[in-house]
Amino acid sequence: AAEQQLRCIAEVTGGQYTAVSEANELVARLGEVTETLLDWRPPMTLNGSLDPLAAPEFPLSPKADWVTDEPGKIAVGRYTGILMPGETRWYELDIWEAESFWVWGLLEWPPDLEAGGVFETIILDSGGNQVEVPVVHAGIPLQADVSRTESPMTGATVEIPDQGWPVAATYLVGLRWDAPPDVFLGTLSVTVEVLDGNARYLARTNITGALDPGDAPALPLAGLAENGPEWRGGEFRGSLASGETRWYRLDLDRGEAMNVFAVFPGDRFVGEGTEGEFSIVLSDSDGNPVGRAFESSPEMSQTFGNERHQATVSGTTSYDDDPLLETVMIGFQWTGQPGQESEVRFEVETMFDPHRKEMADQIETDAAGGGGEESASTVASSAETTSVVDASGTTDGSRFPVVVLFVAGVVAIGAAVTAFLVKRSSAG
Repeated sequence: AAEQQLRCIAEVTGGQYTAVSEANELVARLGEVTETLLDWRPPMTLNGSLDPLAAPEFPLSPKADWVTDEPGKIAVGRYTGILMPGETRWYELDIWEAESFWVWGLLEWPPDLEAGGVFETIILDSGGNQVEVPVVHAGIPLQADVSRTESPMTGATVEIPDQGWPVAATYLVGLRWDAPPDVFLGTLSVTVEVLDGNARYLARTNITGALDPGDAPALPLAGLAENGPEWRGGEFRGSLASGETRWYRLDLDRGEAMNVFAVFPGDRFVGEGTEGEFSIVLSDSDGNPVGRAFESSPEMSQTFGNERHQATVSGTTSYDDDPLLETVMIGFQWTGQPGQESEVRFEVETMFDPHRKEMADQIETDAAGGGGEESASTVASSAETTSVVDASGTTDGSRFPVVVLFVAGVVAIGAAVTAFLVKRSSAG
């Protein structure tokens, strides 16, 4: 029982519990703990408000081991404060697009006093609706019976939609000691973990782009099981300072197109009052612009500030008319207050398009076979026509045969008319 209690305390407070039996094992574990401590931050004092309208916001820090920590913790916060019997202490938490969160609470009081009641977590959405989902961890329920343990714990989260990303929202988090009012103070420890609600791809990398496009690092991609081998992708985080443009390189296989979705976290890691414009730039290896915004997030540049705390942009080459595009340069820029630093979070995915590959192969074949610029131009025009048809609603190129049949029909009609005119002229 004591070991289980220590494990729970370590988990809730962001620590680790490890049992060792030999000196060599202890040395090895100490090395691992030392690496973990580099990411640890001591709890800050943050007393919640008794008035929900005056609830302080949870300040969060980026999670350094986001790469390996499942299911993708991207920000954390650890706090300590006070809580008396009969009180509810309120805090505010902003959750942005593609995020979810957990809240854990630990309650302690003077050892020479007896306490009772229930210790629980309450989560309210912007409409005042109670939306918490019970967290059961190591046997700990959402509501903890204070009389049964010296250090009761509670935890809660909100449901993630079955489809799509969680929407941006502001929640009120309340830690309540539901007991008859008394005069002694309890010590409240709170841990908040913000998770990447869209963690899908196997590749998850901390990588900072280059200021010079020529030095841009290549983005490593991995598979996505449910979409099959024709899809690759990855999730990335990198630093970005005001006034900078950070560049990344995405290498495409023949026949591939790409999408990129980016979130600039605004004042989450910088502080209140952060504002500016966040932009994404797509170009080929020669610096020529390519692509456009993706339809589900139809902006490549977004201004934020005041009520808008973040910026979300996108880009795609899915409807680009260049089937020979081999490299896409991805640039992120933030024009904000001088001297501020934050990060950019983005997801990249590539999709294989067989029609795109056929067009690329045909262009190369015509050029090698002496077809010259005219043949290449003809195929490129056909590719452009197909792209327009696809953009109108069929993105898989399935209407391409219709275009071919239409052109063939026009040629056949023209030949028939010519033959008729020649015959009539001869008869005259």
